[in-house]
Amino acid sequence: MIVETTLTLYWQKNRQAARMKFFKPSTRITPEVDINLKTGVFRLSGVSSPENSLKFYNPLINFFKKPLKNKVLTIELDLKHFNTSSSKCIYDLLKQSSQLSKRGIHMKYKWYYDEFDEDMLECGEDFADALNLDIDLIENQTKVASNM
Repeated sequence: MIVETTLTLYWQKNRQAARMKFFKPSTRITPEVDINLKTGVFRLSGVSSPENSLKFYNPLINFFKKPLKNKVLTIELDLKHFNTSSSKCIYDLLKQSSQLSKRGIHMKYKWYYDEFDEDMLECGEDFADALNLDIDLIENQTKVASNM
């Protein structure tokens, strides 16, 4: 509800700016949402386990039904964990976003996963296979602190 209300109010109050940017910081149960149409990037990062995934994700899924002027749009997902209901919503988000290619928008997909997180790697592979999408699977490198 918070993202839906925030996104809807933002779009209503800032119609011109909303066509270009929207940012919602992460919480302990919701991912950061960073939409920047000027750069052509739609990014979700963090943890996704909201109490009601549909209320959180529906405004984001509906975003891809709106007219966009971009020629290229990159979807970046850098999720550390998501629950089952978020998984279905992420699937729906990816499926809806892939429809933009029918409107002449070149879609790029990037799935980030931590170096030793084979489960998140497999999730990215599963989404790519299930939706027949070319998703770049990108390993986040663990930074090791040096004592020098």
